[in-house]
Amino acid sequence: MKFYLVFFLLIVLQGCGFQKVDRSIYNNFDVSEISMSGEKRINYKLKNELIFSSTKNNQNLLKIDISTTKNKKVKDKNIKNEITNYTISVTARVKATLLNTKSDFSFTVSTSEDYKVEEKYLNTINNEKKTMDTLIINLADNILEELRARLSDL
Repeated sequence: MKFYLVFFLLIVLQGCGFQKVDRSIYNNFDVSEISMSGEKRINYKLKNELIFSSTKNNQNLLKIDISTTKNKKVKDKNIKNEITNYTISVTARVKATLLNTKSDFSFTVSTSEDYKVEEKYLNTINNEKKTMDTLIINLADNILEELRARLSDL
């Protein structure tokens, strides 16, 4: 009986061994140049995400042009006609050129998310910043996913 208890505890405490998959190993391209237009804060963070995710010294060199737009809309109002929720959507128009073959393609990616208006203005601004950070990470993931899919087709 003691053996079974020790064996059971060993299995439970060891865990399942789940590890997050590093998708950067699937990136078969190197970003040689990125030109951005639109929202500066979005562009800065998006550019860092894309450069960090590209594989260095790869044979597929990409030149990427990205144009971003941010749209903030009122989602909900209460009975007193006070705004309670906003929706932010970020759209990126991407034009990528594969420098080795001079082939190019373009696509549009967009993400949106809601955030709550708080009693204090500072908390509302913090909610908006956190939402924007989440949107930028999601947007970068979507762009990378689309680039991987397009480059595997070529």
